[in-house]
Amino acid sequence: MFVGDIADYEDVSKAVKGADCVWHLAAAVGPFHPRQLYYKVNYEGTKNVIRACKEWGVHKLVMSSSPSTRLKGSLFHRPCLDGLTEDEMPKLPLDAYMQMYAETKAKAEMAVSAACCDDLLVVSVAPHQVYGPRDNLFCQTCLRQPERASCAFWPRKKSHLLHTCGQLRACPYNCGASALQGLTRAGQVLHCDGRQNAPRTGCVLHFLEGAEQSCGGHGVFFY
Repeated sequence: MFVGDIADYEDVSKAVKGADCVWHLAAAVGPFHPRQLYYKVNYEGTKNVIRACKEWGVHKLVMSSSPSTRLKGSLFHRPCLDGLTEDEMPKLPLDAYMQMYAETKAKAEMAVSAACCDDLLVVSVAPHQVYGPRDNLFCQTCLRQPERASCAFWPRKKSHLLHTCGQLRACPYNCGASALQGLTRAGQVLHCDGRQNAPRTGCVLHFLEGAEQSCGGHGVFFY
């Protein structure tokens, strides 16, 4: 394992050297970071990955994008993308984004698509959430909230959870890499929308079970 800073090109170059395929999931997520950090990590960091892939002759790049890149509007106007295919979704760039995370991920996605060529085949995969072993954000935050009596799950009638959990979390990205084999998806975006997602309260129970396992099996207690 190599630990480094995606905003530091030398670190990225060392990590990429010798790879056959790069899965790029590094990002500044959430709404609370300084604006410049999103730009530095999500956009400039992605450009570092692209540059390193070209430097070392890596032939495949799979980037983790986000469905939020297609949500045009603000926190007070949330468009619905339910049921839309990739071809039916809004095209980048959008006139406005809901937050800096979405804007910088969109810039990164466009940079990746623009880098597609015979020597570097690229694809962007957009899951709703990724969690699993060593996740220090999503799982831990959700599992700690009951202790603080500050978390409640109230799924709406049509709420669904598309789960990408545990050791299976890499599956959509492996599918993305496989899609490059025949060149049919090179330079494109794949949105994960699984047909076996869990509706309403069932999605919460499924998540808690997977989250508990991915955090080391320490147990979840409710009071």
